[in-house]
Amino acid sequence: MTKSRTTFKDIKNALKWMGAILSVMLFYGFSMALYGHTLVEWWEPLGIALTAVLVIWFLLRGFWGKVWRGVNPYVALLGHMVVMTGVVLFLILGLNFWFADDTTLHTEEVTVEERLQEKHYHTQRVGRNRYRRGNPYYKYILRVRFDNGRLKEIEVPLKRYNRTRTGGKMTLDLETGLWGYPVITTWF
Repeated sequence: MTKSRTTFKDIKNALKWMGAILSVMLFYGFSMALYGHTLVEWWEPLGIALTAVLVIWFLLRGFWGKVWRGVNPYVALLGHMVVMTGVVLFLILGLNFWFADDTTLHTEEVTVEERLQEKHYHTQRVGRNRYRRGNPYYKYILRVRFDNGRLKEIEVPLKRYNRTRTGGKMTLDLETGLWGYPVITTWF
């Protein structure tokens, strides 16, 4: 029997794939954070992103063929969809947020429809490759209704959550984003 040796090329490929996976996770995470500050239904940017991703697939088929060399074409398409949807969502929501028009800044008074607490648990490591559910922590969410009837859930710190009552009013600063989606600029 011969021993297989790990080469520099194997390590380099592994690091490249780990970096790509981490990047995709960051794109999705930042997209979720930006969605929390954007007044848009979830399916609008997702629909635009999926359409753009399919167009990009047809334009970059040769490139993805090299990246996914020797892989089933359907798996390559799925990989492209997962990676590029995160990137395009980040671009749509990020450009809308960062290039919001400052001249459209206005305040809106919203009504607090509901106060929510979501209970989550930390993960606790108890041994090598062994984890268990750790201590609980809470996320505090206010479901607010705008004058046009739109509902939005906003995550707030505990201090703001305790000061707010159901049926009460609160003011939010809004700007119009690059793509026309309103952006909440109030930071709690």
